[in-house]
Amino acid sequence: MKLKPVYFLIFLLFLSHIPFLTADPDRLVDIHTRGAWTDEGLYAAQARNFVNYGTFGITENTTFVRGPLFNFIQVPAFYFFGTSLPIARLITVVITCFTLLCFGANKKLELFAVFLTVLLFTHFRIFNFSHYAMAEMVAISFVMISFIFLNMYFENGKLKFLFLSSLMIFGTYCLKNQFFYLIVLLPAVVLFFNTIRFFRHEINGKKFTTDFLHISGFTIALFVVYIIIWYLPNKEFYDSVMLEATHNRFQVWGKIKSTLQFNYNYYIHTLKNLTLLIGFVLALLLGIFSLFFKSGNIKNHLIIIFGFIWILIESHKLAFTHLPQRYLLGMYAAIAFFSSAVLYQYFYRNNFFKYSLPIALVAALFFNMEFNQKAYNRRTYEIKTITDYLYKYNWNDKTIVGVWAPSLTWNTKAKVIPVWKSSFTTDELFDTINPAMIITEADEAEAEQFYINNGIDLKATSDSCKQFGLWRYNIDLFWMYPDD
Repeated sequence: MKLKPVYFLIFLLFLSHIPFLTADPDRLVDIHTRGAWTDEGLYAAQARNFVNYGTFGITENTTFVRGPLFNFIQVPAFYFFGTSLPIARLITVVITCFTLLCFGANKKLELFAVFLTVLLFTHFRIFNFSHYAMAEMVAISFVMISFIFLNMYFENGKLKFLFLSSLMIFGTYCLKNQFFYLIVLLPAVVLFFNTIRFFRHEINGKKFTTDFLHISGFTIALFVVYIIIWYLPNKEFYDSVMLEATHNRFQVWGKIKSTLQFNYNYYIHTLKNLTLLIGFVLALLLGIFSLFFKSGNIKNHLIIIFGFIWILIESHKLAFTHLPQRYLLGMYAAIAFFSSAVLYQYFYRNNFFKYSLPIALVAALFFNMEFNQKAYNRRTYEIKTITDYLYKYNWNDKTIVGVWAPSLTWNTKAKVIPVWKSSFTTDELFDTINPAMIITEADEAEAEQFYINNGIDLKATSDSCKQFGLWRYNIDLFWMYPDD
């Protein structure tokens, strides 16, 4: 089998993630939240507890109920290779690179994979989140693979590919229910694409109707499966988690304009997004040009429509009053997907594009990788310092609690449970759970002052305390009783 150049590019991308597997999350990726510093551990906590102790405590944490599939993917990796941070991160790296390989393996989409690799997967924030042990980039990969199956359906008409495409979107919101809004993506794409084909007399009314009914039927059926199998059995806890997670997320209508303007200027219109924005504007102009002037080089309209509708669906996030960078990853992905969908097809148009686009692509690659090079140079290992400290002790059948606990106890046998204000009563915490260690920030901000508000002085209650500096936080490790 001939080794395609795109495979070499993807292999280099894979290698570029390796130096980050044991490092702390980058300090500039998302400066307004704890983000990956706590979330990587929180995402893996219940999977680790299952591997170590054989049970899933659904109510012990909020991540499993919001995205069970991510834990189901982690469990076999943890079981065979250990519950370490590098293993957890490699899951994300492998899935994102595998997605690019799927595009590269298709001769018609090989060049698209090259554009997508450069415009999206070297983008500063996408690059960093692609080696974080979090669900977002895995879910985005599922969306992209759903397009591959959708494209296969329209190429050969086999209904199984339409179902598989729907199944990948189902998998997306099973990875993280934040992506529920993507449930409309495939019906919208199929409707829009077939509307164009219908007016061009490429399909008849029967085909138009059956395609839309099939994709809508698969989408609804899988959503019903989710409701029956996952939501209803966990309804009480699920509802309480989502009420807390969605509270005050949208701005009131009277201030929506100022919110959109602020979010665009502060989050989108930035230097780190320059190649993404230039690629989008260029692709949009070329896309409009191809609509009004016949372009024989635009062969795959489906991929352009998919990307454009994906952008429209993602744009609702700009109305959020609380907008962590991880919420914007889908928008970055959609923009790069659309841009790559247009630009790779213009590559074949004439000599101007044939020579100018590769030059622009190389320039974009070096521009994006400069930010990633700076991230490489500022790597720190503060989490590793704490995990190495805790690894020395025997944690069999012992519990460590706290929001930071899962991120600081990788590769130990400790059972880890986060603590927020409404997680437990003090009796449940100290009598039932009986933690061997409590980990909290010095001011308990991450735990919403759970202990302070309940009149608990951890320094007086604990046997001893050791403090570590971690990013911008002082982290206290309270030993509740002496180690054996």
